[in-house]
Amino acid sequence: MSFKLFVSLFLLAFLYNCKIDDGLDCTVIDCATEQLFSIEFLDEEGTNLITNETYKLDTIEITTDGTSLELIPLDSTKLVTFIIVGAIGETSYSIKLNPNETDTLVLTTVEPTTNINQCCTALPIIEKVSYNQKQKNIIQMDNGFEKISVIK
Repeated sequence: MSFKLFVSLFLLAFLYNCKIDDGLDCTVIDCATEQLFSIEFLDEEGTNLITNETYKLDTIEITTDGTSLELIPLDSTKLVTFIIVGAIGETSYSIKLNPNETDTLVLTTVEPTTNINQCCTALPIIEKVSYNQKQKNIIQMDNGFEKISVIK
């Protein structure tokens, strides 16, 4: 059998077995299921308190409802980052910065108004943030996640 005939038969068999489908195959789409949130600790002059080791990431503990959360090493030289947990609404987090200093973060989330596509639902929207009972501005980071800055 000639090479051209073999290639032609192979391509014909390949194309014959392909099916055109306008719908998405949700089994091959990896939907985001976790939402990260970061806290940047600064002094009055704007110096990062993680970078200058006023606070050390290996001793910071975050808990909610008695469950310890793992810190995520996302730009870990400057930020304290963790995965948001809890239902839609208000979730309180205890942030132990050192043995003598524990702060409170409260995140208020709402249901997203739209889905990302027909396979994935959007992550909850962070509507409001308070840190030690003070409202904080939510800052959108370049990576798509959100953070707050806390002056200590």
